[in-house]
Amino acid sequence: MTLAVEKLRPFLKTLERNCGIKPWDDTQIKPGSKWKDEIKRALEQTKVAVLLVSQAFLASEFITDEELTHFLKASEEDGLTILWVAVSPSTWQQSPIAQFQAANDPQRPLDSFSGSRLRSELVKVAQQILRTVEGAAAAMRNVLPPTSSVNNANPRRGGARSDLPPFVTGAQASFYVRAKTAVRESLPLLQTLVSLDPQGDKQDIATAKQAIEQELNKLIEELGKAGGPSESVVDHCFTSLLGPEQSATGPTEIESNPERVSGTLGLLRDMCSLDSDSCVNTIDDENVYTNFRILVDYITSLYWSWTNNRSFMGLKASSPSLGTQLYFLSLQLSTVSEALQILTSALDTAAIGPAKRRTLMLASATGDAPIFLEDLLSRVRTFATVEGPRLLSAGNRYALTSSFLPEAADLVRSLEMAQSPANKHALPAGYETRSVQFAFDDLHDELNELVHLCVMVGRSVPSAESSAESPG
Repeated sequence: MTLAVEKLRPFLKTLERNCGIKPWDDTQIKPGSKWKDEIKRALEQTKVAVLLVSQAFLASEFITDEELTHFLKASEEDGLTILWVAVSPSTWQQSPIAQFQAANDPQRPLDSFSGSRLRSELVKVAQQILRTVEGAAAAMRNVLPPTSSVNNANPRRGGARSDLPPFVTGAQASFYVRAKTAVRESLPLLQTLVSLDPQGDKQDIATAKQAIEQELNKLIEELGKAGGPSESVVDHCFTSLLGPEQSATGPTEIESNPERVSGTLGLLRDMCSLDSDSCVNTIDDENVYTNFRILVDYITSLYWSWTNNRSFMGLKASSPSLGTQLYFLSLQLSTVSEALQILTSALDTAAIGPAKRRTLMLASATGDAPIFLEDLLSRVRTFATVEGPRLLSAGNRYALTSSFLPEAADLVRSLEMAQSPANKHALPAGYETRSVQFAFDDLHDELNELVHLCVMVGRSVPSAESSAESPG
C-alpha cells in the first residue's frame, strides 16, 4: 500500500497549497514513535478519510478492528467524510466501504493501469479527492447549533446540518450533500458550453442545457425527500442525462467516457461538436471541451455513488437510518389518528356518542381492570396526536424503545380487549354492527403496524442490572 501512497502523493500537492490541508498517512510516523498512539491521534483529527483499498487492506485485522471501525462510527456520529480508492481487485462489495463513494471505478483499479494511463487515472483520483475535501469543508462551515428539528444531532457531536431537509439522515444525507455539491459545481460549467462549430444551432443548445439543468434539480429534489428517494425517479434522472445504458442495476455497465456517453449530455456534446479534442483550435475551445469533460465526470461519479448507496436508503434498507424510521413512524401516527376518527364516526352512527362512550364500561376477560370506552379512545387520540409526536421529535432511539413502543403495544392489547370484552352481551346493539367492528379492526391493524415500525428501530434499552454492572 506504501507504493500506492507514493504514486498518489505528488498529485495531492494541490490540497496542501490551495486548501491549507495536510494529507497524512502512516509513512509519516517517525522511527521510535509509539505508532499506535500516532495513528490514534491522526484518526481523531481526521475530517476526510481516503481509504486505499486492496484485498490486503480488507484482510488486515488492525485496519478492520481499529481504523475502519473508527471511521464508520465517526461517519455516522460526527459527519466524517469517507472516500475510497480501488488500488487492486478486492471483495469490496461485501465490505462496509461499499456504502461510500469510490474515487475511481472499482472494476478498473489503479494497478490495472500503467504509464500515461496510470498517471491520467491518478489525476482523476486526485481531482475527486480535492472535490470531496472542498465539499466537506463547505459542509463544516454550514454546521449550526441544535434546534428542535428531528435532524438535530447531540450538541456534543457538532449540532445539526442546516442544509438538510427534515428526516434526511444517514446514507441518504451523505449522498444528498454530495449530490448537491456536485450539482452546484456542475451548473456553472454547463452554462459555459457553446458550440465549437459556427453552424451550431444556439436555440437547440440552449434547450438541451435547460433540460440538463432541470434533471439535475429534479435529482436533488428527489434525494431530499423524507423517507428516502424513489429509486425509479433517480434512475430516470440518470437515464435521461447519461443514456438508457445507465439503467443497469450494476455499476459495471456505466459509461464514463465523455466521448461515448449518450442521453441529454451526449446530445449536447454532439450539438456543440465536443465529440473529440480534434475540434479544439484555440485555448477558448479547449476550455469549453475541458468543462464538458469535467461536467460528465461530476455526473458519472454521482451515478457511481448512487449505485453503491441506493440499498442503504429508505425503509427497505437492511439498516434504515433513524431519520427514515422516524419519518415513517410519524406517517403511521397520522394513519392511526385517521383510523380513530373513522371508529368514532362509526360509533356515533351506531348511536354510541361521546356521552354514551364515557359511561360504557368494558370488562376484561383476563382479570385486568375494566376501562371506559371513551377513556381508551382518548388515550389513543392523545398518543397519536400529542405524546407520540413529542417522543419522535426528541430523535432518540432509546425514547422510542423505552416509552413509545410500550405505550403503543399496550394500546394494541387494550383495543383487542375492547373489541371483544367479557361483558359483550351487556353492550348496546350498535357495538356489534359491521361498521363498528370493521373500524375497530382497522384501528387495531394500524396500531399493530405502528408497533412493527417501532420494533424495527432495533435497539433495546440496557436493563437496570446490566447498567449497574461495573467493568470489573
